[in-house]
Amino acid sequence: MMKKIQTIAVILVAALALAAAPAYAQVSVSSTNVPQSIPDGTTPGTPGVPAVSTLNFNVSTTNGVTDADVSWSVTHTFDSDLWFSLSSPTVGLTLLFANCGGSTDNFNGTIISDQGAAPNCTAGGPFAGTFQGTDNGGVPNPTAMAAFNGAAQQMGTWTLNVQDDSPADVGTLTAWSLTLTGPPPLPVELMNFEVK
Repeated sequence: MMKKIQTIAVILVAALALAAAPAYAQVSVSSTNVPQSIPDGTTPGTPGVPAVSTLNFNVSTTNGVTDADVSWSVTHTFDSDLWFSLSSPTVGLTLLFANCGGSTDNFNGTIISDQGAAPNCTAGGPFAGTFQGTDNGGVPNPTAMAAFNGAAQQMGTWTLNVQDDSPADVGTLTAWSLTLTGPPPLPVELMNFEVK
């Protein structure tokens, strides 16, 4: 009888732990491959040689990704010169943000998220906050990060490219990070749980 009560108690504790667990897990990783100088553009309107920075996302995402967000900080004296593109272990280089900000300066902890606000591309710098991405014409794109959602495994090297499309202004990528959200794996203790 005592063994039955203990078994029921263990099952109840396990059930309560599962019920209390969050529906999603979120992991953020910052790049250590900064700062990176952004080469000056040479031909107006044509993105030049990119500043390339990598980040190693070393957490398994075998249960899939439901939301991906990226953030960056950049010093630059003409925001709309810049083009930002991201690639993951399973998704090729994808344009996230370009031709936005006019002659305003800098990006200060800018977060690109499909749940963000539409950016003000005529006078938005330093873009401190959470914004949707844009297309190459500076038009808000509320699905700029969607390509990175749903992939089963995104563990590995991610790359952020920053390009300048005009001469005369230069800058530096000073920081960037990645946040992935998805269903958590079962806790290790419960994966091997047996009632005898």
